[in-house]
Amino acid sequence: MLEKVQKERNEESFSQYADLTKRAIHVQKTIIRKLSDRESCVIIGRSADYILKEHKPILRVFIYSPDEVRIKNVMESHKVSEKEAKQIILETDKRYHKRHMALTGSNRGDRHNRDILIDSSLLGVDGTARLIETLAKQVEKQ
Repeated sequence: MLEKVQKERNEESFSQYADLTKRAIHVQKTIIRKLSDRESCVIIGRSADYILKEHKPILRVFIYSPDEVRIKNVMESHKVSEKEAKQIILETDKRYHKRHMALTGSNRGDRHNRDILIDSSLLGVDGTARLIETLAKQVEKQ
């Protein structure tokens, strides 16, 4: 199976990608695969769960939080009103969903493509990060 994946990677080339978006995605896929082949790493977003679906060991995490927490965080980080924060979240979610759907054919937060889903409002950013780190170390040992 690994030989097949390697062969497919080698057969991909820039010449087959006339569209700039497809070329950008191709470059991102290549970088993600090279990083994961080289060493353990954390990749946030970029549909890395799909790109690395054959890579083992892997821990596929989806982090989410309630809308009110997201709105508050965006208001603080971007120094915007509640209305503007809601708009930013709506546009960002729509863009991420569209990209992920186009690349993978599945919804971004689909539980079937994840090993764990975490509501970051339960433990906060640091607590969530520690939980994921602990879990990732356990997965890597196996």
